[in-house]
Parts: sequence; structure tokens; C-alpha cells
Amino acid sequence: MKDNSVSIAKGIAIILMVLAHTRFSEYGNYWINMFHMPLFFFFAGYCFKDKYLEIPSDFVIKRFKGLYKPFVKWGLIFLVLHNLFFYLNIYNDEFGFRGIVQHLYTWQEMLKKAVPIVIRMSDTEQLLGGYWFLKSLFWGSLIAFFIIRNVKNIKWGDGVAMYYYSYISISSSYTLFRHWWKRTFCCTIFNFWILLPKR
Repeated sequence: MKDNSVSIAKGIAIILMVLAHTRFSEYGNYWINMFHMPLFFFFAGYCFKDKYLEIPSDFVIKRFKGLYKPFVKWGLIFLVLHNLFFYLNIYNDEFGFRGIVQHLYTWQEMLKKAVPIVIRMSDTEQLLGGYWFLKSLFWGSLIAFFIIRNVKNIKWGDGVAMYYYSYISISSSYTLFRHWWKRTFCCTIFNFWILLPKR
């Protein structure tokens, strides 16, 4: 019989994510934000298949197809649609998300903005704000995979994981890393800890 527990847990996490974005309660938001996104990272590690440890290329290809490819595809599609969204007043030059207003792009601007989408998985359109998750999961899972495959001493690996997690937590108010790196390292740790028992 199929075990639906992970699917049910993901569904609950999605509901909590939507609830938190409604800002229904200040304390409720704090409580939900403490764990709802890490849950998705944990699930990514939990659903990891041991066969990938023997064939790393399969894991990398899967991550490229499942995370990098949709990020770039939709990032470029929404970039091309930017001017249409502007004409439809979805974007405008008076109001914007967090005060960032928009303008009509020239072809040169579009080409310039396409480069970081393809090369760095960054600078997507405002309507794709939630795509930070794909980027963090992509890099975090690759880093976690590298650690889990190459760190032979589990206790030492735990130490590395604790150091990363503590450092990112302590430095969260500083600018040593860009914000997405903090998310990526946290994603790495969540993946790393859930993968450790599999070795």
C-alpha cells in the first residue's frame, strides 16, 4: 500500500505557507515561518534515492531538469511578457511591490536581464518572487549531495553541518553573504541531516 504521509505533510506545509502570506497574525506568522519552508527542504532529502550516490550524474541531471530548467524557462517567459504586463497595468510606474516600480523594457534591457536568469538563476520578474525556493533547493541539494558523498566521517560531517547552520543563523543580520546564500546553506543543512542516516 502506498504511503501518502509525505504528500499529506507537503499539503499541510503548502496550506501553512499560504496562510502565513496572508499575514493573518503577527505571532502566527512567526510560528509558521520557523518551520514551513524547512519542511520542503527536509522532504527533498527524505525522498532522496540511494542509487544517486552510485551514479552522481543522474542526480545532477535530475536537478537540472527539475529545478534549473523550469526556473530559466519561466524566468525568460515572464521576462518576455514584462511589457504586456505593463500595458495590462499589472506592472506600472507609480506603484510596485515594496515600492519598486516598473517601466517598459527595451530589447537591450531584456537581453541584459536574461543573462543573470540563465547564468546565476537570479533577477527574475516580480511575479516570480517565490522562485527563490527553486534556486536555493537547486544549489542546496547539490552541496548536500557533495557533502554526503564525500564526507566519510559522520561525526565530522555533523560538525560541518552545525558550523554552517550556526554561522548562517548568527550572521543573518550581516552582509557577509547575499540573502539567497543564507537560504541555500540552510537548505543544504536540512538536506544533509536527513540524508546522513542513509549512509
